[in-house]
Amino acid sequence: MESRERFWKAFEFEEPDRVPITELGIDIPHIEAVTGKEYRGGVVVATLTLEGRSQETELIDLTVECYRKLGFDMIVGGLSTPDGWKPDRRPDGTLIEEWGRVLYYDAKCKKWFPGGKTIFEFPEEWENFEIPDADAAGRGDGLEYMRRLVEGEMVLAGRIRDPFALLWEMFTPINFVKWMYQNPEFIRRMFDRVTAYNIEEIKVLADCGAELIISGGDWCEVNGPMVPLKFF
Repeated sequence: MESRERFWKAFEFEEPDRVPITELGIDIPHIEAVTGKEYRGGVVVATLTLEGRSQETELIDLTVECYRKLGFDMIVGGLSTPDGWKPDRRPDGTLIEEWGRVLYYDAKCKKWFPGGKTIFEFPEEWENFEIPDADAAGRGDGLEYMRRLVEGEMVLAGRIRDPFALLWEMFTPINFVKWMYQNPEFIRRMFDRVTAYNIEEIKVLADCGAELIISGGDWCEVNGPMVPLKFF
């Protein structure tokens, strides 16, 4: 049974020849180990390359090769940064990405990760913040390239970030919970803004060939839900 048939059978609650498998993302060192090739590209956050289309296509090439070697049935991709966009590099070695999150480099993973800091200290700063344009020029370049590589072979899923997870990352978990108590209407408005963005993002992902959408993000940590249950 081919990957696509296997995946859609399971998706429709039918019995395939085996359980279809995939992974939402694979760290670069593991991709290098599986493919035997070194990634020499630019700044990477999760599976998103922040600088340069050539670096982006290089990472997508390696990712697709890795998924093929592992026998995966579905591959996951997201939107690209807009044409010409560059992260804000700060003197302390950190980066600021499109949503205002401060990123730190992890040499072991060869990626940049949100480190619990943000450019937002007060709700008013976010009220005046111009959120990214989901339909900006170049947004679909990476996913369209991935679709051309795997078309007819693997199922292509589009990835989005849950508004809950995106907001606590932008505000920091402490401010996120504090503002839920102090300014709940502000938090509701911000959920509306990010949800509206996600709707537009889903449209672009679908236009680029995504066959289903996976929305993800952290809602809990080791001690339980990240906010009191009444807020859910």
